[in-house]
Amino acid sequence: METTKKKKIIKGTIIGIGIFLVANIVLYLVSMAIVTPIVFDSIFAKAELPDYSITPGLVTYDRVDQNKYSRREINFSSSEGELDAYLYNENASSNMIILVPEMGSGADDYLNWITYFVDQDFQVFSFDPTGTYNSEGDSQIGFAQRVYDLDSAIDYVYSDVANINFDNLFIIGHSMGAYAALLIPHFQTAIDGIVSIAAFNQSEQFILSSASDHVGSFLTNLTAPFVNVYGSIKYGELSTLKASEVTKTSEIKTMIVHGQKDETVKYERDSVNLYKDEIDNPLVEFVDIEGEYSGHVSLFLSAESNQYRETIDKQLESLPLDDANSKKDIVQAMNHNLYSEINYNLFDKINNFFLS
Repeated sequence: METTKKKKIIKGTIIGIGIFLVANIVLYLVSMAIVTPIVFDSIFAKAELPDYSITPGLVTYDRVDQNKYSRREINFSSSEGELDAYLYNENASSNMIILVPEMGSGADDYLNWITYFVDQDFQVFSFDPTGTYNSEGDSQIGFAQRVYDLDSAIDYVYSDVANINFDNLFIIGHSMGAYAALLIPHFQTAIDGIVSIAAFNQSEQFILSSASDHVGSFLTNLTAPFVNVYGSIKYGELSTLKASEVTKTSEIKTMIVHGQKDETVKYERDSVNLYKDEIDNPLVEFVDIEGEYSGHVSLFLSAESNQYRETIDKQLESLPLDDANSKKDIVQAMNHNLYSEINYNLFDKINNFFLS
């Protein structure tokens, strides 16, 4: 009798543990299925226009010589709506550059790049991506959307309605925009050269790597299957397509630039430069930026600019968050050109690469 009771207790305990485990597995699956899209979408929230009165640098058209750097305002359609775009140096050159911004940034954030290339007599076509500034879209959607936006921009500049004349088309991008630039040969071949600055190799892999920096590897590993599934549902092959794989077979000359102190797209973990040995393509050139100023942004700025930025940024960061007037005073009095001065050694190399 006592043995029977013990068996019943053991059986009940096993059943209880089984129910507990099943319930927790179901809870985990349901919660991850709910949370993953929310977190994923929050990463790519809409990028609103900055308050330029407290934003330093050449990040608004009001801060450049508009006679020297005149532009035509354009709208073109991408997969998620109308995008704002700008064409500089129209009809002045047979060489056209399409510039692709990083995540959370728009065309004017790269006015230091744009003015340089206009000075080299390129036409420059820049745009605010989906969900950025005044372009349509409730969010930036995801990394793959930048590829679709670039694809649409290329279709537009080649279209009759664009009324743009050029002979050679080049693409340059930074970070998320650099990733798009490296993937675009998968869709477009009428391109004469690509320059990628600080690109990551694969979108979902980069999301998970970045998440691990913030919440640790344990939580990241728990969410990884759901991130991969969600990305596949949204973007199909683009969610898993690697820039290294596209570049390996590309017939477009390509320069891939990365800084060894990049803490956003980490050189030793996320960069395409890690795949140099796999990308056995004579059309591909790798440029590693070394030294003190080889970070995600600092690599394309001059040493003088980086030093000046440190001074201005410290002044702004030392102020209380609600002290807008003091921030405005600093930004109004500062040297925006020096704050955004480019690394001429790097950009001259890029210019020569495009024209070679």
